Amino acid sequence: HGVPRWVWLWCAINGFFMFIKCCQMSLSASFGSSAMAQTLILTQFGAEFVGIMTALPIPTISCFAEGPCHRLLFALVLSMVALASLQLAKLGGATVADQIFLLSWAFLNGFWAFSSCLVEMTVT
Repeated sequence: HGVPRWVWLWCAINGFFMFIKCCQMSLSASFGSSAMAQTLILTQFGAEFVGIMTALPIPTISCFAEGPCHRLLFALVLSMVALASLQLAKLGGATVADQIFLLSWAFLNGFWAFSSCLVEMTVT
């Protein structure tokens, strides 16, 4: 019988999210001045808090009891890849407005925190 295949997939996706997050954090000082790096880290803390708080009611939602939310996880994968791509494009020299960049940074960190909680609650 064993562990369902989707559980392994969800764990692998969570690992992929952690890879994106670690790459992003290691590059935070490369996006401009020290003031920008500090802004990015403070934005990260706030966004992760919001992501975790958003994930708290997940177990009480009726569809959560019906099974894993594969579509939600897939949407998070697409969103995080798009946001990380935008950030890498800025790093590569593309012109990205600071406000858009900060929003992408905040959303990526918030999505990361939310998705980590979602995966943990779903596979355990």
